[in-house]
Amino acid sequence: MSVGGLILLPARHVQVVPTTCELAAFRGDDAPALVDASLSCTMCLSGAVEWSLVADVWEAEVECRCHSCGYGRTVWVTGEQALRLALHPHAVQ
Repeated sequence: MSVGGLILLPARHVQVVPTTCELAAFRGDDAPALVDASLSCTMCLSGAVEWSLVADVWEAEVECRCHSCGYGRTVWVTGEQALRLALHPHAVQ
């Protein structure tokens, strides 16, 4: 079906695309508490977050999952932040 030059597709062809890009907010030399706070849950503000670093040559991201509410998200990090996280212990509270 076409409306005003736009083609409307049935609902089964619609894909959900994330509209935000969350960036980590810590420096490579910040205290561990600030690193943990940057990765804390944005839904319930819990610090009990399990995360895993996914890095390749050009970009890095952190997959986070909250133990309190179950919310999962992807946080993009810089090269310096990725190096810090690679050296940072996984401390789930």
